[in-house]
Formats: sequence, C-alpha cells, structure tokens
Amino acid sequence: MAGDKTVKSRKNAGYSLVELIVVIAIIVVLMSVLIPGVVGYIKTASRLSAINTVRVMVTTMEVSMLEHSMEKKVIINKLYKDRSSNQFIDAGYLTNYMLARAQRNENYSKNNNDYADFLIAKDILEAVKSGPGEPHPVLKFTKDVRPTGQTIKTFCNDDSDAAVFVYAPEGGVLYAQVAIKNTWLVTYEDSAYSAVEIKSNTKMVGNEKIKDN
Repeated sequence: MAGDKTVKSRKNAGYSLVELIVVIAIIVVLMSVLIPGVVGYIKTASRLSAINTVRVMVTTMEVSMLEHSMEKKVIINKLYKDRSSNQFIDAGYLTNYMLARAQRNENYSKNNNDYADFLIAKDILEAVKSGPGEPHPVLKFTKDVRPTGQTIKTFCNDDSDAAVFVYAPEGGVLYAQVAIKNTWLVTYEDSAYSAVEIKSNTKMVGNEKIKDN
C-alpha cells in the first residue's frame, strides 16, 4: 500500500523544474534548426514567384506585340546597350508611364502615337491578374512616371511597383526589369532571368543601359 501511495504522489506532483527546463531546451534546439530552413524556403518560394511573374509578363508582351503590330506600330525612340555586342541599338520601351494608365483603364486615344504600347500594357496586366477592376492585383502601378535610374525604395514608397521593358523594332523583348512589392528586383536579359533583394540603395536600370535616341 505504501508503494502505491508513493507512485500516486509522484503522478500528482507533475513535472519537476529540471524536467521542464530539459523540455524547453529541446524545443529551443529544434526551433533553431527548423526556423532557418522554413525562412529560407519561404524566401526561395517568394523569389521564384517573382521571377515567374516577370516571365509571364515578358512572354505576354512578345505575343501582344505580334497581335497588335498590324493595328498600330510601336515607337522606336530609344537606344539600348546590348550586352553581347556592347553597342547601342535602336529600341522602344514600356514603363510605369503606360502601365499605370492601362491599369486605371484610362480612356487613351487611338490617335496617340504610343497607342500600341497602351494595348500591350493592358495585355500584360491582364496576364498577371492586375488588370482594371482586379480586386487584388498582383502588381500595382500607381505612379505613371518612368522609373529609369530611380532608387527603388524611394520610387515605390507609396506601394507602387516599377517596371521597364525594352523591345526590338521587329518585336521581341530585349530587356526587362521589374521591382515587385519593394522586395525583389527581377531582371531579364539575354533570355535569362535573375532576381536580387531590393536594398535601400538599389536602383532601376538607368542611362548606362537605356537612353534617348
């Protein structure tokens, strides 16, 4: 009977302080091992999602340029420095200036010389679920000014994303750079995609790459 009372008293006593400390220590060790892995996985997934968004935008732009080429010609008034030849070549470009107008569904006149860019911008936005009236747009272009050469953290401080697309006279995207959610800067060049985290001094592509013709 005495032995039974001893067992019952130990059960009623619960965990000792030492046992609780051991359990907490084990949990802390497990968290220190698991959390960095989870954070790394989330970061990688976010980066790949950003790249995929830009990939869809580039592909849509190339298709859209072909579809609208007979309706309205694109404007070729820029010079783009080709990385392979290290020479400036004729090009056109599309930026926040037109993406913002397309996103707010502005009544853009067909008589405007850059009307083709407006049509292309609308197609791009619809492809990434950011078109006019979309309740939860993937991308927001609230600033209708060109972001070239701008510090991204400053340019995007009002929750606006930033984008620059450079295209060839005969069609096809030569270069693209998109700042997404003030987090990732995705660049497309020579048919390859890359993404870097946006820092306080990270800038959009500037005159070293794109300039007026």
